[in-house]
Amino acid sequence: MSLNILKPKQALNKAYLKAKRTRDEIELFKKNLLTLSKKIIRHICMIY
Repeated sequence: MSLNILKPKQALNKAYLKAKRTRDEIELFKKNLLTLSKKIIRHICMIY
């Protein structure tokens, strides 16, 4: 399996890029993304 690394602008849907977001929504997204990253790393570590 190979990973295809995309830049955020490439990965996001064009309609999503045009939507207006509040600072609170952006902060919540960042918090949830960090939580997801930690869970993925923890899961990968358990496999190996």
